[in-house]
Amino acid sequence: MCNNFSVFVSLIIASTVSSVSYAKASKSEGIDPFQLYSTEDFFNLEGFSSSNLSSVIIDGSNRSCTGDELSQFPVRMRTWLFNVMQQLSSYPESEGGLTEGERQLLYQAQEMEESNYIIPVHWKFLTLDHDKSESLKSEEIKDFLSMLNPIEGCIDQFLAEVCDSDSDGVIGRLEWSLCLRLTAEESELAVAL
Repeated sequence: MCNNFSVFVSLIIASTVSSVSYAKASKSEGIDPFQLYSTEDFFNLEGFSSSNLSSVIIDGSNRSCTGDELSQFPVRMRTWLFNVMQQLSSYPESEGGLTEGERQLLYQAQEMEESNYIIPVHWKFLTLDHDKSESLKSEEIKDFLSMLNPIEGCIDQFLAEVCDSDSDGVIGRLEWSLCLRLTAEESELAVAL
């Protein structure tokens, strides 16, 4: 059985890189990632200096990050996370789709209308936090970074300079929430998978 992170990664790869060399990262059999959100969807949505995190930065990004892009990144990312979550809901769990619990979270997010991004932001943190330590370490986000770098020139700078606000080399749950511009109250939302 495939986890959602693998599917999420395969969505990024398939929609942004024409090379099949990344196909091994996808463990889903049933999802056609080409039908999901493309690079253009990611960039057109509204709206690493610490030693541990910088060690996983992948060179070769074809995009640079302007100040405007960096300031717009949180809204772009959280909206994109909601869209990816919606797309994953159309597939069975056995094919890399959302679990029943995640489907319930998505339903709650859809009900929140203008704040539908809150739950997907928490969901992505939980899916990246493999050891359930309430913090993201470099080894937990390296695949996420390596897949986003070819399409998003701001991801490294954003995680290092904005998300790792205390420069301790890890991104805590509160840091993740606040850097994706959730309010303090939205950051406290108890979301469990």
